Amino acid sequence: TPRQRAAIVNWTRTPAAPLPSFTVFEKSVVALQAAMGNGTTTSEDIVREYLLRATLYDRHGPTFRALLALSPRAIADARERDRTRAGLPAGRGRVLGPFHGVPIVLKDNIDTTELPTTGGALALADYRPRVDSRVAAAMKAGGAIILGKANLDEFPFGDFGISTVGGTVGNAYDPSLSTAGSSGGSA
Repeated sequence: TPRQRAAIVNWTRTPAAPLPSFTVFEKSVVALQAAMGNGTTTSEDIVREYLLRATLYDRHGPTFRALLALSPRAIADARERDRTRAGLPAGRGRVLGPFHGVPIVLKDNIDTTELPTTGGALALADYRPRVDSRVAAAMKAGGAIILGKANLDEFPFGDFGISTVGGTVGNAYDPSLSTAGSSGGSA
């Protein structure tokens, strides 16, 4: 994409027009779909920006510890959604549903085959589900990309967002406050 070519250091071709500024920060699914639909960005670009934000804020910088795991398939899945949207190789583009190409993070008590499901408990760190939960399967069928798993209270039981797998979830809006319970990482 033009955005990807502009990021390559040794690329000598400049875009014909300035690239529109785009960020995933606090964008709705509708806004992400519109940006992909009009060619402003791609699913791969969106996944890469979310991965960059996770690197900058989740384990470094403020250290929110909101994510327990990131899917190793996220970029490959994003490329596949971009190909489907573009109609490659058949030439007829299609969108599988309202979440087509949009990365999502599931709470770590929802089974998906890409990642372990720990429920925030170190005792389940090696548990790998063999099949997707109904939620994950439906999201994937609608074109969503599983980006990762969110931290939560252990066995989602508690009020403080603390797990033995990921530690205490930080609050992005007010570090003095808890993110509260089983939705800590999602929050």
